[in-house]
Amino acid sequence: MRKILFLFALCCLSCICSMAEEQKLTIVYLDGSTKAEALANVARIEIVNTSYKIISKADYKTVLFEGDVFELHRISFVKDNIVDPVAVSDIKRQISVTAYPNPTSDVLHIDGKPDNALVTLFSINGSMVLSTKETEINMGGMQPGVYMLQCGTDIIKIIKK
Repeated sequence: MRKILFLFALCCLSCICSMAEEQKLTIVYLDGSTKAEALANVARIEIVNTSYKIISKADYKTVLFEGDVFELHRISFVKDNIVDPVAVSDIKRQISVTAYPNPTSDVLHIDGKPDNALVTLFSINGSMVLSTKETEINMGGMQPGVYMLQCGTDIIKIIKK
């Protein structure tokens, strides 16, 4: 299903690119900062889990922009100062698993986890710290820092104080 949606988005992007050379892809972040690129230079937009990448048409490999979709406020296609926004809520997928308190210094509680689903905690460098089917993780003995919690396709950034 993701591949079909991606191919549909790529097809739409190709159609938009052929409309005008003046058109720009503009990204507005939650902090108010922006980035823009001529749409003619953009090959594709990749969205995988919670990350996005804007790939250059020059070699179809160079990353023009990248980041977390949860940092985005709006993606717009601008032509002659007329904005055609794409709602970020259309891009963000619904996260069903939640973890609290976050940041945490002790026990992390996990809600919305399907029965018998595996929860895996990774360090920021990608090494697996633990894997469990429980709904609570004792992080009291772990080093302070950023961790990634994965349950199915949901990934949540966890901060250990």
